[in-house]
Amino acid sequence: METFRKKNESKEAPIPKGSKVLKKRPRYQSYLTLQEKQVLFGMLVKRGASTQEAKERIQDLVEQQREIRESLKEENKSEDEIKQKQQKLLEELWRE
Repeated sequence: METFRKKNESKEAPIPKGSKVLKKRPRYQSYLTLQEKQVLFGMLVKRGASTQEAKERIQDLVEQQREIRESLKEENKSEDEIKQKQQKLLEELWRE
């Protein structure tokens, strides 16, 4: 028994590994989540758009949101006003 204890006493206690901190991903300030993009893609395809056209329209929409955000920031609008403006644009999109 003594030899067993001596062996374990000489070893250091294992250090538990914690969760790894993930790198922060850049936020693209788009209010379209992945699920919303998928639903919109399905709607566009059902309406007769090809898959390539649907992808391009969704990318154009995201790009338009970025441009609107940048232009409103240049006008020194608050974050709340920017969010409201983008939400209104998305509501109009879903109504079409």
